[in-house]
Amino acid sequence: MDSFAIATRARSVFRAMQDETELAELLDLLHDEVKPKTIVEIGCAFGGSLYAWSELPSVERVIGLTLPERKYDGRLKNHGAEIIYGDSTDLETQSKLVAALGDTIPDFFFIDGDHRTVYAKSDLIFACSVMDYQGLIGIHDINLYQYHPEDGAVQDLWSEVKTLFPTTEIANVVGEDPGIGLVWL
Repeated sequence: MDSFAIATRARSVFRAMQDETELAELLDLLHDEVKPKTIVEIGCAFGGSLYAWSELPSVERVIGLTLPERKYDGRLKNHGAEIIYGDSTDLETQSKLVAALGDTIPDFFFIDGDHRTVYAKSDLIFACSVMDYQGLIGIHDINLYQYHPEDGAVQDLWSEVKTLFPTTEIANVVGEDPGIGLVWL
């Protein structure tokens, strides 16, 4: 598997918002260590990362949860993923995902939705409950404050998470690039 080629295609063709090098490193880790069968992603944008997940040889199912009114709507390519439209912090939307999963516990849960601290934290708590506190959770943009400076950012959540769980950071330059945080449950 050529993870860098997949990550480059995900970004250049399908408009993934992750850095190619960071995404490629994550894909390698998933391929080599986790071998996920089921992946859930919150915040699908154009579907670029959905493409990347679908290219992992072990993956049997990808579910994306994303807002319907986003500017990306109508341009989202699902790449074979099941898409649930709704607010990830809404109980009704969460129930739809739980129903879609049935008895399946995702092997990897990727959070890239609303970047304000309170919403990212809600997504993390939800992911932990869906995964029954086992598996791997990825959080994108752990080093960025630019989205909602008045409401905090994913970086604030990441600072807290690192004190509670075993974590790994993927970033071209740690602390400077958008970064992907991994939480090992």
